[in-house]
Amino acid sequence: MVAGSIQVSPNPIRAPESASLTATVTDQNTGASNVTQAEWSSGVSPAPPGTGTAMSGTFGTVTVAVSATIPPNTLTPGPATLWVRGRDAAGQWGNASRLDVQVNGGSTAVENPGAPVRVFALAQNAPNPFNPQTAIRFSLAAEGEVRLAIYDVAGRSVRTLVAGKRPAGPSEAMWDGKDDRGAPVASGLYFCHLVTAEQTAVRKMVMLK
Repeated sequence: MVAGSIQVSPNPIRAPESASLTATVTDQNTGASNVTQAEWSSGVSPAPPGTGTAMSGTFGTVTVAVSATIPPNTLTPGPATLWVRGRDAAGQWGNASRLDVQVNGGSTAVENPGAPVRVFALAQNAPNPFNPQTAIRFSLAAEGEVRLAIYDVAGRSVRTLVAGKRPAGPSEAMWDGKDDRGAPVASGLYFCHLVTAEQTAVRKMVMLK
């Protein structure tokens, strides 16, 4: 199961705007099985099979054209890597194929062309999956109160990484895989929430031991 012809439009991607992601997934040269599902993810490494964002397509044939919309502010300005993989009729996921892209922050004000562009964004943690620690990059459009916290699949708060006022622009926090009491967390799926007074963003994270 191979994903190829991966493209994004526009390219470079503009962070404050949505982007279109397309690819062709085929099992023609491997097992000749029908493609039943496809997904995409972003980050230094692909999301574990079955945990990415679903893509659309007319599934049920050996070769399928798939597509997805990348919502605004999903990717942090700078270099980014997108991953696409497919699943066959036997439930087996193929290896993820990558596309390296550039993400721009948007248009800079004409009256101040040297001013940095600031957007609200939560990047995929890297590495992901991780053990024992991972970096979480985020960006704020304006200075203000922000909360960056980790939750388990039951919605319970596991660890608060940031709670307080942060300046506009990019920031980074590290999670060492421990809860608020300092105890190591179990392997599994976790959710990173970035919350301000106006906006919220969530990313899936996987701890593997």
